[in-house]
Amino acid sequence: MRPIVCCDRDRQDAGGGWAAISASFARAAAPRQHAPAPRAERRRLWQLPEKHLCALLGAAFDARELRQLVRRAGYADWDKASDYALHSTAVQHAKTRSDLSALLQKKLDERCAAALNRFRAARSRTEVIDAWRDWAATGDQVGAYWAAITHPQCDADADELLSQDMHMLAHFAFAARRAATRRLRDADEHAAQLEGALARVQAQCTALRATSAALRRDCEQSRREAARANAALLRWTSGDEARGWEARVRALEDSLAAARHAAAEARRELAAFMRRSSVRTGLPERVPARRECRPGLPPPSAEQPSSPADLTARRLLCVGGKTRLVPQYRAAIESANGVFLYHDGGIEDHLSRLPALLRSADAVVCLAADVSHCAYYAVKRYCKRFGKSCALLPGSSVSALTQGLHRLA
Repeated sequence: MRPIVCCDRDRQDAGGGWAAISASFARAAAPRQHAPAPRAERRRLWQLPEKHLCALLGAAFDARELRQLVRRAGYADWDKASDYALHSTAVQHAKTRSDLSALLQKKLDERCAAALNRFRAARSRTEVIDAWRDWAATGDQVGAYWAAITHPQCDADADELLSQDMHMLAHFAFAARRAATRRLRDADEHAAQLEGALARVQAQCTALRATSAALRRDCEQSRREAARANAALLRWTSGDEARGWEARVRALEDSLAAARHAAAEARRELAAFMRRSSVRTGLPERVPARRECRPGLPPPSAEQPSSPADLTARRLLCVGGKTRLVPQYRAAIESANGVFLYHDGGIEDHLSRLPALLRSADAVVCLAADVSHCAYYAVKRYCKRFGKSCALLPGSSVSALTQGLHRLA
């Protein structure tokens, strides 16, 4: 196993460097000789000038491929060597014919076969340079470089031109790689932002799907309820059940009207009977009953009749009075066989309710001590205009209300 050898072609002393520079000036000052005759065959890798080897092998092979080729050539420590050591070993052994240089030559010929076929048509140095520039423009700079520097028509001037172009292409490739790295970094940042936005949009879509599902359920339930309501409405509007209820309502309304008419007739007949009875007997219409004097009770007075009044089921509206005595007002009117209606005279009840109560009442009692002026004059004007029985009482006590009931009865 041969060890890996690292090249260091730049290592030389100062004297050797000045000697090389002096020799180059001497060659430049010497008279130009005739160009050598063109070669008949392509040059091999180990026949190329050393200035081509580093750029060619660095562009053609990556570290993984070089490691495989070094291993196949039988060199030791191929798995532990660094990428730079592998590249230096390949450049060093490419200067001479060896197992490694032969493998590199074969690999380059296989990889650049298309470019080699294209360059076979070149018959001069100018055609080689033109073919190099045309083929390199397509993107295969390594294949064009290998085909050009090994072409039989490639002389020293073409070598120098190709070396300069490849050197600049290496700079351009590095700059392009740096720009690509920067674009990749920007693309990664943009992708991260897009992923965040996508996550937010997905969360919003999930929430919207849930809301949409809830709305669809509500709509479906509303449709079912509407269908049931429409079916019920259809049964009520077009079925026998609706017609039966309408007939029943009309019958009840007719019965109510007949009952009200009969009640009015009965009240008129009762009043006529009471008047005829008073005329025949010569007695007042109502004779107060005797009341025994009991201890603790005052004797009967002339102002307070001893017998209760009889309103004969008339609707009596009580306007005004004290709110705390309303239950006693109700009891007094209902004990007199009347129907109790009440309005506080504008203290808490609104005056807009008073006209409707006045229209529905058969008689009115106004307790003027606790009533507003507006309510008092409204009752007075209404009863006078429509001829409705009305008792305007100066007090608000239960006894005053009882006297008003006797007056109305």
